[in-house]
Parts: sequence; C-alpha cells; structure tokens
Amino acid sequence: MQARLSQAPPSNVVIDLIVSLGTIQAIKQGFVPAIALGNAAAIAAGQQPLVDYTILGDYPNNPKIMLNFKVSKNSIEELARAINMPDGLELVPMSVSEDSKSEIIVSLEVFLLTLPFEIEGFDDEFKVVWTTYVKNSETNVVSLFDIFPFDTPQAMYDIGGILETAPEEIAVNTGTSLDVSIKDADTEFYISAPFVSTTVVKGISPQWVNAHQQVYWNKNVVDQYHHNGDLYYAKLLPIDEKKVTFGREGGAAWLDLIDEKPFEAFYFDGVCTFVTSPYDNLEELYEGIE
Repeated sequence: MQARLSQAPPSNVVIDLIVSLGTIQAIKQGFVPAIALGNAAAIAAGQQPLVDYTILGDYPNNPKIMLNFKVSKNSIEELARAINMPDGLELVPMSVSEDSKSEIIVSLEVFLLTLPFEIEGFDDEFKVVWTTYVKNSETNVVSLFDIFPFDTPQAMYDIGGILETAPEEIAVNTGTSLDVSIKDADTEFYISAPFVSTTVVKGISPQWVNAHQQVYWNKNVVDQYHHNGDLYYAKLLPIDEKKVTFGREGGAAWLDLIDEKPFEAFYFDGVCTFVTSPYDNLEELYEGIE
C-alpha cells in the first residue's frame, strides 16, 4: 500500500515529521523487541504465547464501554478535513452490532489495556480511544482511523500516537453504574452508564471485526493488527442510550461535527488479545517526505 501525504508540508513540518519518524524507529528498535523478548520468555515458561496486549472486556469486573455517535451527511466532508484524513482514504458507514444500521459514525471506547508479562515502565492502564472507519481507495480495505480528541498543538503533528499519551486524569468508578471522568488540559469528558443484564446480548458484525486488521494514525502511519478468534465470538451487551449520560467541555474542533449524544451504546463482553505489527509502513513514509 502506498502511503502519501495529503499535501506538501512546510519545511518546518517536514523536520518535525522526520524527528517524529526517528522517534518511532527508536521505539520499534527498543520497546517492540522488549515485547518480543517477553513473548519468548513466556513461551519458554510454558505460558500462552498470544501476548502482545490484551483488551479486557470482562463484564462487569473490567467493563469496556463503547459509545457510537452519528455524523450528519452535511458534516462528512468537513469531518474528514478536521481530522486531517490523508488523500486516498474516505469515511465509510459502519455497523457495530449484527443488527445495527450502517452509518458514518465516530466510536468512543474506554477499556483496560494490559500485558500478560511485565515490562519496565509499562503498567496496566485505562485507555480512551476515539475512532472512525475509513476505506483505502486503492485497496478497498476498510480500517480503523484513530482520532485525537484533545485541543493541543501537538495533535496536528503527532504521528503513530507518539504524542497521544494517556490523558492527565482518568477516573473509573463502578457500582450500579460505570462512571468515567476524563480530563486533559482544558478538555473534560464525562460518561455515566447503568450496568445491564447479561441475558440480552448481541453479536458483533463481521464488518466491524474485519475493520480491525489495521489502524491509521495521524499522518498515515499504519499499525497492522492480528487478533485471535475471541473477537469474532465476543458479545455486546446493549445499553439503553437514553440512560447514558455523556458530556464534554472543550476538546478538538471535530467534536462539534458529531452528534452531542450517542445513538447506541454497548458493553463489550469478551477478552481479546491483539498482536501488532507497529508502524508497518514506516519505510514508505520516509520515502514520501524525502
């Protein structure tokens, strides 16, 4: 797949890109091999070899929640510009559950991310991920597209999620409901959703599972994903969207282009392990700015 920048960037931006690409290369040569060594040690000890990272949706112990927001037809092109979507990609409709209507949407997920072995400097942490869904016009492959939600200067130049660190504060409380508070700089999100019965479940749409082959970060950096069959067989627990509270103050401009409230909400009931080929098109990106 040919990676392209949407337009020729100013020289100072090219310098920023080269520096950022060098940072990514260092991570590929340092942190990623550490994961591989962790893999080898786990296998040698007779442990399960599917180890890269695990997304916990172990409801209700470690609930993963997903909120889906519609994008109006009049806002689709403006949203693509606002999130700096590169040429060659287009927003496409997505259905998350087996009976969801296919819509242009933005998804918000909050979940616990963990590694099954220890790496110095990496702790289990709650992740907040905003994604939409795109198709490559050359390959017709539908993929995830990661979106940076905080109104910070580095968002324009961040590639590969290097600057997309965890928010300054994530508070997750459980009782009879899941309450999440997310704060970063001048931005704040709040989610409250009731826990639900596990007797009503929905299957995940094959379209949504297939989109998890790869994710585009800013500036066209791509991670390739490999996941086990657990993702196909995981279940969604629907939440009455009328009982979901979602609020925000501040945030990136693109947030004004999606509906204020989610049109559907789910808990994810299943634990899935992903193995990643990070920054898979790094060499192509170097060629694109030389």
